[in-house]
Amino acid sequence: GVRVEPEEAEAMLRRDPRVTDAAVIVRPDPGGDRLHGFVAVSGTPEPGLPALLRERLAATLPAVAVPATITILGRLPTMPGGKIDLRALADRSD
Repeated sequence: GVRVEPEEAEAMLRRDPRVTDAAVIVRPDPGGDRLHGFVAVSGTPEPGLPALLRERLAATLPAVAVPATITILGRLPTMPGGKIDLRALADRSD
């Protein structure tokens, strides 16, 4: 298999000027693990932004490193210490 580092996709997502923060999690799936991306944006996101972000990632990352889905949020959930709450994100992904 190929080793996938979700941090690579997160860093690429954060480079987009509309994205204020990003997280990518790995979630088990019957067909194999899948990546799910979450981005926080300021203001109202434009229609089709998740697809546009996935296209940009696909242009530079291997296919296995591109999240299967990208969910737009107003802000990412955080734990009391300020770190992104990955468990809360896992509960949100389908």
